[in-house]
Amino acid sequence: AIQEVGGIVKGGPRHSGWKRFTRQTRSDLLAQYDVFMAIPNIAEDAYEELGIIGKNIDKAREVSERLLRDLGLDLQEPAPLQSDDEEPLLKCIVAGQLHQLWTIDPDGEAVHMSSKKHRDKSSTSVVRHAGIFVGTPFDLEVATGGGLEVMHLVNDITMVEPTWLDELAPDLFKSQLGNIYFDGYFGTLAVRTKIKFRGRTIETSGTPVLERSVANEKLFVTLYARWLYQQLEKERQELRSKQYHRIQPVPLKRIEEKVRYLAYGAISVAELPKDAREELHKLSKLETWHDKHSIAGQERHTKGTGKRPNHARGNRSWKPEHKPQKRNSRWSDRNQ
Repeated sequence: AIQEVGGIVKGGPRHSGWKRFTRQTRSDLLAQYDVFMAIPNIAEDAYEELGIIGKNIDKAREVSERLLRDLGLDLQEPAPLQSDDEEPLLKCIVAGQLHQLWTIDPDGEAVHMSSKKHRDKSSTSVVRHAGIFVGTPFDLEVATGGGLEVMHLVNDITMVEPTWLDELAPDLFKSQLGNIYFDGYFGTLAVRTKIKFRGRTIETSGTPVLERSVANEKLFVTLYARWLYQQLEKERQELRSKQYHRIQPVPLKRIEEKVRYLAYGAISVAELPKDAREELHKLSKLETWHDKHSIAGQERHTKGTGKRPNHARGNRSWKPEHKPQKRNSRWSDRNQ
């Protein structure tokens, strides 16, 4: 019903107050249902500020009642979602929108799986971590200094677990999961997926691993530490190319100990307190592990003299700055 009336909340960063009424991260439609359930506790004069579309609330109620009558079901008051309800509802949403499947390309744009058309993913979506999703195309006119500009968006997004496609449409889709890794963009564990669709193989960007378990908590520490190690090594190799040879690699075990201390029990960076997130971010910088003054000193020496640091000159034998004087010819004759 909420989808049929075009949603009950406004888009855009200025109208995001409604998000305080939901903790949903997998579907915009389920997030709006949470808002719908909270309506009795929200004053009507606050709708505009919160970004709630009042007229669509009444329309959604009417559509819901009509659907129940058409299906021969008893009219009943909507109930809050339970955790066990979420996945079946998500599958129902996806099943009804298989013609609107989208993936994310390396530039962060949404690409339609069939038509290959590109659009921008709505910035107000509660769905942040989705390599593949269903959603509704929507064109928004925005006033700019040069006139009206049309933004081609995808709204009402619901993330898709690739294995659901095998279950919902086995004749069309066949998915194959890859290895789990830490995704630095999402800040979570993720798994890449290859999907065979109409004779083509499509590799989606990482699908976040959101299942909370002891095994995933341990894996988060291990793979996050490995990702940090790679970032540190990349920075160290860049410095080595500038002849900073004294900078030693940071042991992976030390990084794991730090991550375990700062992110114990977590499966994503986003769920951690702000101070913990900031400390984890610092772990990706060499100056956190080494004396930053010594690194800066090497940099000043190199920039100031145009020469390599002394320690980078290798094991060349020492040579005097001045040529030795010739021996006295009489001494030379005496020894002949």
